[in-house]
Amino acid sequence: MDISALDGIELSKLCNSRVAGLMKAVAKDEVFAALSSMKPFKASSMDGFQPFFFKTYWDVVGEDI
Repeated sequence: MDISALDGIELSKLCNSRVAGLMKAVAKDEVFAALSSMKPFKASSMDGFQPFFFKTYWDVVGEDI
């Protein structure tokens, strides 16, 4: 991809407080909430497991996520 096409275009930047928000650790309950909102058999993740696996075995794998 040739990014020179973006020369001269002003891109928005995040303020420091937004950057700080992106840098903070993600809480386990936030991960579980996102997982819970996923359809169980929709698509496998990069590791090949579907959300169904993580929902079913959360008590086993949750600490490692």
